[in-house]
Amino acid sequence: MYPVALRPDGDPNSMADLVRMSPEVIAGMRMSGTKPTRENRVQWFLEGMIEHHGGALQMAHEARKNSTNPTILRLAREIIVAQRKEIIDLRKMLQSEGMNKSDYYKFDGLFAL
Repeated sequence: MYPVALRPDGDPNSMADLVRMSPEVIAGMRMSGTKPTRENRVQWFLEGMIEHHGGALQMAHEARKNSTNPTILRLAREIIVAQRKEIIDLRKMLQSEGMNKSDYYKFDGLFAL
């Protein structure tokens, strides 16, 4: 078993158009290469979760753009609504700890349906 992605110009409704992810793509999806310390583990986790939820937003928008399957379109919409709320909540947690980096807002352009 290995991670897959939709090949360029692939049909999002076809399993045959899924291809194995390259090591570069997989590396880009991982959280930062540093390990958390006792002092920064909460920040490390929350920032990593913003990236994770941002990735879900990106994938959901791709699905909405490329799919005609009503189930996929409904799921993508639900994902956008849920992940937007999660990112806002994660940001609030970081702000309550005095952290407010510009990176925390980089997915805001994907909040719209």
